Amino acid sequence: MFRTWSPRTCDTSIKIAAPNGELVRVHYKVPTPLEKIKGLNESENMEKPSQKYMEIVTVDDFEFCFMGFLNYQKGFKYLQQAIISKRL
Repeated sequence: MFRTWSPRTCDTSIKIAAPNGELVRVHYKVPTPLEKIKGLNESENMEKPSQKYMEIVTVDDFEFCFMGFLNYQKGFKYLQQAIISKRL
């Protein structure tokens, strides 16, 4: 089973300074150890119910929202199972 859950690379990039001083955009991932996940919630856009997202709450009360899954229901199910099995 999973040890960490890492979403796909974020669509939003951040700017950092390259060694030459130039600002460059980089994409990033947020790996999260399963034991640090306190909760997983299903949500949807109230105006566009087809736009579903997962909200992950960590033990230090940070909230992360993820969208754009190829198969939302399957992804939610497997992540939920991994979190539950880690608690056992």
